[in-house]
Amino acid sequence: MNGPPVLPSFGPGPWAAVEKLMAAGGRSEGGATFPIDRTRALLFSSMHPSGYLKRVK
Repeated sequence: MNGPPVLPSFGPGPWAAVEKLMAAGGRSEGGATFPIDRTRALLFSSMHPSGYLKRVK
């Protein structure tokens, strides 16, 4: 799911950016951390199956 909604020739999509952030331990260049918050998935079906990113200062 790296291509949509961008064209394949455009380069990496938003999911690639999330994977890069998680590979860095969820820490951004600005110093904030973004752990995955799975508590927001109240239903068994979600548009965000991997959870949401929660910003922690």
